Amino acid sequence: MSKTRLVIMHPEPSALALLTSMLTSPAYEIVEARNDRMAVRLMERGDVDVLVAAVDPTDVEAWELLSYMRRKHCQVPVILLLKAHHHGHAGEATRRGALMVLKYPVPATELRAAVAQAQALGPRVAPPTAAPPTPPTTPPAIPSPGPSPSVRSHPPMSIRSLREALEEPERRIIIQALQALKWNRQETARVLDINRTTLYKKMKKYKILDNEPVMVN
Repeated sequence: MSKTRLVIMHPEPSALALLTSMLTSPAYEIVEARNDRMAVRLMERGDVDVLVAAVDPTDVEAWELLSYMRRKHCQVPVILLLKAHHHGHAGEATRRGALMVLKYPVPATELRAAVAQAQALGPRVAPPTAAPPTPPTTPPAIPSPGPSPSVRSHPPMSIRSLREALEEPERRIIIQALQALKWNRQETARVLDINRTTLYKKMKKYKILDNEPVMVN
C-alpha cells in the first residue's frame, strides 16, 4: 500500500520540525515547505494527498494559497493552522476552501486526528465535475517472504535495548517542542499531551535545561 503524502508548511524552522515530528509515521511520506511558494512548487509536482499549512490570515498570500488550491488542486484537502488571536478567521478560511481550521499550537492527537479525517475523506478523489469514485476494495494481504535460514542463524552482534532506542526520538521531540514554543513548559506539555510534572521529569532525565542551546541530530 502506498504512503499518504503530506506537505507541511510553516515559516519557522523549529515549528516546522515540531509539526513533522508530530505526524511522523510509517503510513506518511512528509515533505516540508517554509513558505507559500515552496508549497505551490510541491503541489505542481503532483501526488500530494493532504496539505497542512500554518498561515497568517492578515497576509493576502494566505488567501491566494487557498484560491490556488481551489482552482488547481480542489481534490487535495487543506488543513489550516491559525494562531489563537487569528482564529476568528476560521469561518472565512472554510468558506474559501479549507477543509479544517485548527488553533495553533495544536495538540499532537488533534493534529493527527485531523490528518486522518482528511485522508478518510479521499485526498485523491475526482474533481466535482466527475462522477464520484467507488470505494476501493482492500486487496488480499500477500505475506512477504521471511528471511532465509542463514539470516536467522546469524543475528547482529550488538543490538540496543528497546528503551534506549526509544529515548532518543522522545528527547528530540521534546527539544523541538520547547524551542518552537520558546521554552514555555505549560504550552509544551499541552501540545505533547502530557502534564507539566511529566515534562519536568523528562527534561531532568534527558538533561535538558531551560533556554540552553541544544544540538538535535
